Amino acid sequence: MTAPDVRFGIDPGHAMPVDEIVAYARRADAAGFDLFTMSDHLQYAKPTCDPWTALTWVAAQTERIAVGSNALCVPYREPAVLAKMAATLDRFSGGRLRLGLCVGKYDAEFESFGLAVRSDPGKMTALEEAVRIIRALWSG
Repeated sequence: MTAPDVRFGIDPGHAMPVDEIVAYARRADAAGFDLFTMSDHLQYAKPTCDPWTALTWVAAQTERIAVGSNALCVPYREPAVLAKMAATLDRFSGGRLRLGLCVGKYDAEFESFGLAVRSDPGKMTALEEAVRIIRALWSG
């Protein structure tokens, strides 16, 4: 019987203090985990950090583990800008970026930052459009 190509990831969750995230990622890297992810919230019940900035710092402080978003909220960033950000982090990390995207669930986050609140179908349409734009920019 052949073992499936199973990979293991880890996420620090929302409760971990910001100053402990890199050490946690280093331990995961040393322990053989394949992926380190962070979620994307502008505000939460507890203080959060920007995952994009944190993942960049984690990639710079680790050697092997892939870094990724679990999941990056597309409406917070224009798709073309997100494509550029992702391509840059992927290059600087030696190809270790795994990009996870989402539609954004918590309308209060959108409202508190002055972002448009979309209907659920509108969120899905925007996500589909963002994926098309990102793929087109990366293939061109």
